[in-house]
Amino acid sequence: CISKWNIQSKLFSITADNCSTNDSAITTLTRNLGRRHLIPMQGQHLHIRCGAHILNLMVQDDMQDLHDTISKVRESVKYVNGSPKRLHSFKDCIRTVGLIGTKKLTYDVPTRWNSTYIMLRDALFYKDAFQHLASVDPNYINLPSEDEWSYATTLCQFLKLFYNVTNIFSATRNVTANVVFEEILKLRNHLHTHSVAGNDYIRSLAIKMQGKFDKYWKNDYNVLFAIAFVLDPRSKLGYLKYVLEKLNERDAMVQYEKVERSLHELYAEYKIVYATYDQENENANNTNVEFEEERPSIFSRDAFFTYYMSSVSPQVPRTDLEAYLTDPIERPRPNENFCILNWWKENESKYRVLSKMARDILAIPISTVASESSFSTAGRIINDYRCSTTPETVEALVCTQSWIRDEDNSCE
Repeated sequence: CISKWNIQSKLFSITADNCSTNDSAITTLTRNLGRRHLIPMQGQHLHIRCGAHILNLMVQDDMQDLHDTISKVRESVKYVNGSPKRLHSFKDCIRTVGLIGTKKLTYDVPTRWNSTYIMLRDALFYKDAFQHLASVDPNYINLPSEDEWSYATTLCQFLKLFYNVTNIFSATRNVTANVVFEEILKLRNHLHTHSVAGNDYIRSLAIKMQGKFDKYWKNDYNVLFAIAFVLDPRSKLGYLKYVLEKLNERDAMVQYEKVERSLHELYAEYKIVYATYDQENENANNTNVEFEEERPSIFSRDAFFTYYMSSVSPQVPRTDLEAYLTDPIERPRPNENFCILNWWKENESKYRVLSKMARDILAIPISTVASESSFSTAGRIINDYRCSTTPETVEALVCTQSWIRDEDNSCE
């Protein structure tokens, strides 16, 4: 297909699910294209493992054990939604206990772990209303005990980060490559924290998830996402080093040096291709900026500024990569809807070669699926009949669906 589409020299990365057939196919592709020098860095980082799929693998296997522990919450929601009369009675209970909210109780779908999270989250909001319902309705017999409510709260808090990160990874309307590395570090810290937690079940859950995390993201993560993180003008190498040091990992500097080395190696390849655009000794300005008082936090960009500005030393850059790395980082502004693509577009003339590299790296998708399907634990949606369609028909269907979706969004 790649030969047919004549994109051998335009292929930068392939995002695919984690299965052995994909691994074998991409290994063969890397060998064939790498020896012809058609892909960057001999294809070392060609394979991008779907982040949403990895998260699904981490969560879905362990969700199978949750039926007994959350069954009362599930039965409570089912009871309330069982008839209009019960729902009306429950709304009276909501008003009686003084709750104000428009959350709708939803019954979870067994094959979608996010629906279990949403069900727990919304049921916990109406905890007092459920307790009042039990006191006025003798037919309601599934009220969770205080211990069960406590467990549901702990579980919901534990799953919240996975829910949020999956939504971030599955975004289709904005760039995701530059946020992947930081989100992975958050997950790593989250699992480490809960692997020594007081709750036995959550600790057991975190330890099992940690094993899957290490398999895909600690020992075999794609360095391109760390480079994309550095190509965010609010981060650069300084913030990368800062967050790695905050993790207190023994191999933090090894990871940092690996990313820095790969960054320079990849840039060297781009410089050869776009050598005519590179302007040496350009933009040597390294202006100091005064910042207001910072607020410390382990992964806070604001806290990083104090560390960063105290360690900056002026130097004359030789390439636009060095100019970019030595220029002051962009100060995050509260409530700013920062668009990294617009930033690189505006600074394209300043970083002529690096902007080309940023264009390619920031276009990498971390996920192959939309967020709803990534939460699903069901089987394949495409059946044998759909699989028999030709590539041309599939392409036509996908394009048509995309055009219709874009037209609908433009009308909203």
